[in-house]
Amino acid sequence: MPWRVNIVVGRILSKIFYIFDFRYKYIAFRNLKLVFPDYNWEKVILITKKCYENLGINLMEFFQLNRVRYFYKKIVEFSHEDKNLLKELVKSGKSVIIFSAHFSNWELLGCSLAIEKFPLAVIARRVYISTLGLLVDKIRSSVGEIVINRNTKNSIRDLLYAVKNRYLIGVLIDQNIKGINTIKVPFLGIESNTPISFIETAIKYDLPSVVGLIYRNKNYRYTIKIFPIDKTYYNDKIKFALFVNNIISEYIKRYPEQWVWIHKRW
Repeated sequence: MPWRVNIVVGRILSKIFYIFDFRYKYIAFRNLKLVFPDYNWEKVILITKKCYENLGINLMEFFQLNRVRYFYKKIVEFSHEDKNLLKELVKSGKSVIIFSAHFSNWELLGCSLAIEKFPLAVIARRVYISTLGLLVDKIRSSVGEIVINRNTKNSIRDLLYAVKNRYLIGVLIDQNIKGINTIKVPFLGIESNTPISFIETAIKYDLPSVVGLIYRNKNYRYTIKIFPIDKTYYNDKIKFALFVNNIISEYIKRYPEQWVWIHKRW
């Protein structure tokens, strides 16, 4: 289907999901009230519906990623300044870690980097329905990404391959994930468990790092932003994590409907 038709279908699906979801929308209500206590319930419900709309559009767009290369520049704005910043970091001869979030269409961010010829490995949570997991990995791989599924027997080997070959390594850092190392750092103004493993890796091996985000504009076009992480933050992993969280938090507050509020973050 045409890209625009996918957006319409995604919006329709989101309304159905919202009506029949009797669990996750209440998590979203609670999270929004926690972060924005001054918002009335009408606004909380509106943002939640928009959050579902964002996820519905993401779902339909995800299954189109393998053909985005044919019209990429019509839907994504990626400035020369931000691209050159990444290119200069790649020239350092080391892997570059990109800290990002489940924000807007984060899968399109990875796809865009791959289309721009950046060698990219993404750290992903294994999908527990194996057939669906294979399909998701196939789509990600089809756009040029290497997928490293956490907690699988090949994950360490694949990560070492990516580091050795100076790949960009994409890490989503905005969720409370069980079974991994975390530290308490404010996120959206509230103390939150923040994954720390790749921050410690960046500091230990002096790997250049950035925060990378993509957001959807009103015309359904996307903008990519890259924020370099200064070496002064490499002296303190808490300050490093806080810098990353603050940038992500700033964009979530600008575009609250584009973050995944249905996750139990706190």
